Amino acid sequence: MPFAQNNDIRLYYDIAGSKSRPPLFLVGSIGTSHHMWDSALQFLEKDFFLVRIDKRGHGRSDAPAGDYIVADLADDVLAIADHIGLSKFSICGLSLGGIITQSLAIQSGDRLEKIIIANSSPAITPPEAWQQRADIVRSDGMAAISDMVMERFFSDRFRQRNTTEFQRIRQEFLELDPAGYSGCCTAIRDFDARESVHRITVPTLVISGTLDIATPTQGHSDLLTAAIADARLVELDAGHVSAVEVPDKFAAAVTGFMKS
Repeated sequence: MPFAQNNDIRLYYDIAGSKSRPPLFLVGSIGTSHHMWDSALQFLEKDFFLVRIDKRGHGRSDAPAGDYIVADLADDVLAIADHIGLSKFSICGLSLGGIITQSLAIQSGDRLEKIIIANSSPAITPPEAWQQRADIVRSDGMAAISDMVMERFFSDRFRQRNTTEFQRIRQEFLELDPAGYSGCCTAIRDFDARESVHRITVPTLVISGTLDIATPTQGHSDLLTAAIADARLVELDAGHVSAVEVPDKFAAAVTGFMKS
C-alpha cells in the first residue's frame, strides 16, 4: 500500500493513470475517503496521473486526537507530492478539499499548475456549527449526525435513488474514526480566507452545485470567483458532493479546464 509520512502522521494515497500524464491530486470532502472519487475516476484517468488521498483522520491515514488546522492538512498534500517525486502538480479539491486547495494556493502556489475548487468557500460559517459537530461525534459517535450530513452532502433527488454509491459513502461515513472527523471539523471552524484568497494567482476553476445547500453559489463560490483573478465558475445540477452525483459532468468541467 502506498503511504507517505508527514512528521509522525502516516498518509495513504492511491494512484491511477499513467505517470507520463499531467499529475492531478483529488482531495475530497470531510467525512469521505479517497473512494469519494470512484465514480469520477473512469472519466479522468485516461487524461491524468491521478493521486487520490485520504486526508488525515480519514480512510487509511492516521487519525490523531485533538484539533487539526488546515495548514497541516495542506502540508500533508505536499508530503505526498514529495514522496511521489512531484515538484509541481494540479489539484482538485471538493468541500474541505477545496479549503485545503485554497490554503496550498495561498501559501505554496509555486508548487501548483492549476487548481479546481469545488463546492467550497473561503469560510464555511458559522464556526459554532463546526464546534457543535465535533462535540457531538466525540461524545456520541458518527451515527449521531449521519442523517444530517447525508442531507447536506446530496440532493433529495440523489438520496431518493438510494444507489449503491450512496449506500457505500454513508456506510464509510459511519465507520469513520470520530477523532479524525472532529479534528477536521475544527480545521474548518478556524479557516477564514476571505481576506487572503485574492492572493491566489494560480489558474483557477470554481465548481458549484445548483442544489448545494452546504455551500451554495451565492455567498460561497461567487466570493471565490470574485476574489481570484480570472477564475472561472461552472455550475452543475447537483448537490454538495457533485463529483459523486454527476461524475461525468464534473469530470468534463475539470478536463476542459485542465486542457485549456
